[in-house]
Amino acid sequence: MSETLKFHSLLNFQLYLNEEGDKVLAKFSEAINQLSMGTTGLSVWQASCDLANLFRLVPSSEYKRVVELGSGCGVSGMAISKLSNCEVVLTDYDDNVLDLLKKNAVKNGLMSEEDGDTSINQAKIRCLDWCDFDFTEWKEPADLIIAADVVYDTALLASLCSVLRLLLRTAKAAIVACTRRNEASIGCFEHHLKCAKLEIVEYFEYENGEYRTLDDLYYTHPSNFPFFSSLKTPTIFYNIQPKK
Repeated sequence: MSETLKFHSLLNFQLYLNEEGDKVLAKFSEAINQLSMGTTGLSVWQASCDLANLFRLVPSSEYKRVVELGSGCGVSGMAISKLSNCEVVLTDYDDNVLDLLKKNAVKNGLMSEEDGDTSINQAKIRCLDWCDFDFTEWKEPADLIIAADVVYDTALLASLCSVLRLLLRTAKAAIVACTRRNEASIGCFEHHLKCAKLEIVEYFEYENGEYRTLDDLYYTHPSNFPFFSSLKTPTIFYNIQPKK
């Protein structure tokens, strides 16, 4: 069986509804198994759903172009694109993940199925390897950088923070959402943010349908998405900007 056929055989379909439950927000395909074809990027993960849920709560017309790092299935990036009517640049490095991103973007009416057809161009798909990133060749400046469930491999976090620093030369801010599974990886990420001269200007958590700030302020906003944070594994949100 070819790699393409095996890839297609792993996919299923999910629908994500708006808050009222009477409208489809976006449609996605994902791999049945969370680890497929040597990557985790073919599956939907908790933090991407929680980040998309945040955009449902606070959609903004302030951002005209958003870049998503480690897009995977593209849940967060496509959600903000559809909710805020902005252009989104979806990035990853695995060929199979990039193929899936295109399928999902086409499925949601954000780009044309035919290569070279720019009649529908609200989404772009780009290969971006954090460990081999040349900012001088990057042609996709953005107002906002987003990323979800990318803080898990400590060996990649220095490179991730370096890419964030470079992209924040033009972007106003970066919002990174990560599931609190491993305190070591969280601590490593925060360490590399400091090394990259980036600062956390806002921090809050989402668990069991509630957002909570460091000042213990709460806001209830249940998620309609298939994966959402629990009391055992909350989702952490970082608003990141360069140090002044």
